[in-house]
Amino acid sequence: LAEDRIDIIAVPGTSFDSAFTSVPLAKVTNVWVARPGLVKRRRSFKLTDLYEYTILMQGRRSGSGLFLSRWMEARGIVFPSTIATDSLPALAGLAAAGLGVGYLPRQCFQPLFSKKLLAILPVTPALPAVPYSAVYRHDRPSALTSTIAKLMRTVCDFDRESPAEPLTSIKA
Repeated sequence: LAEDRIDIIAVPGTSFDSAFTSVPLAKVTNVWVARPGLVKRRRSFKLTDLYEYTILMQGRRSGSGLFLSRWMEARGIVFPSTIATDSLPALAGLAAAGLGVGYLPRQCFQPLFSKKLLAILPVTPALPAVPYSAVYRHDRPSALTSTIAKLMRTVCDFDRESPAEPLTSIKA
């Protein structure tokens, strides 16, 4: 977008350079997850209780991965052992295979929770919701980009799984 190679993007965040207009779309709720039985049952965990596990996380090339990494760093949370990937289905597969504890968007991975391939861990504090925005340059006013941003706002739905990547096919 900054290099003027694309006209509009949907990205995590709400604060952008003054050269851009942003339209809030929706928020994504992430939860801590693990293969059922990997973590001994407790009523709730603190983030620091997860230090004994390998943490499966989104990489810093992922906008929401960067958002959540900054949130953890602001709280002094630095996990000793991590595996990072920018692919959410890969992250879900690693967690379902029992390779560690990770975080995933709750709603779009609901089929894996329903099938008990992954369990949600009650960790406090809860991860913050990741806000997404449609962002476009405003130095060249265009009714098209502003209309697309408004349309994106009406159709944005993070509560369903992507038809391009059926998550129900992930095997433990």
